[in-house]
Amino acid sequence: MAHTCTHISTLEGFSGPKLSQSVHREECTQCFDNQDTEDGVDICLSCFNGGCNDEKRHHAYNHANKTGHTFTFNIKRRPKPTLSKREDSDEPPAKMAKLAIVEEKEEDKFDHTITLKCWQCDPNAGKLLPRFQR
Repeated sequence: MAHTCTHISTLEGFSGPKLSQSVHREECTQCFDNQDTEDGVDICLSCFNGGCNDEKRHHAYNHANKTGHTFTFNIKRRPKPTLSKREDSDEPPAKMAKLAIVEEKEEDKFDHTITLKCWQCDPNAGKLLPRFQR
């Protein structure tokens, strides 16, 4: 059986951010790498700081090491596959009865992968806990 995280019980004491608290879930607060990069962004569950996983900068690692904060969510955003555009030989679309501007929602354009990481189980890169993946 795979090694499981023995620190998971400490998550019971965590609470969500306060209304006045910033949550840096889209990009690293130090270099602005974002959730669209290959490794995504780690969001600290103690202070909601965003840190990158870049091999040279290690901002998520530095934050966990400096503060002792144990858990992060790793967030990755990937574009959803798009339908191919109509070929010239294809039939034109049916006439529109009404012109409307429809706002595209982010969840319609992107897939998000959120995985819990424990920095006590793996102090160098944070251990991914796929059991808690969404």
